[in-house]
Amino acid sequence: MGKIRKSNYNIEIEDLTQAIKLFRKNNDKAIAYNNRGNAKFWNSDYDGAIVDYTSSIELKPDYADAFYNRANANERLGKTKKAADDRKKAKELEETSGGKK
Repeated sequence: MGKIRKSNYNIEIEDLTQAIKLFRKNNDKAIAYNNRGNAKFWNSDYDGAIVDYTSSIELKPDYADAFYNRANANERLGKTKKAADDRKKAKELEETSGGKK
């Protein structure tokens, strides 16, 4: 079962990599990077997930979900200070956007 799950995430990672190359709008690319980060996270590639979440944030600095997701990946790696900083930023973004992510 674990191998099937990992291969599905690998397929998702490949598909999202192609989408990132094709998307022209930063918002679309940011969402794709965030989603690819999620697939890497669930594939236990926390460092790779952080890279993608960071790319997502660079393209869309007000993307609270990407900050929350990066916090979770940092927490898995024992980087509690970075995780706390990202959670704080995500919460601030949600508050300033009226709860929208």
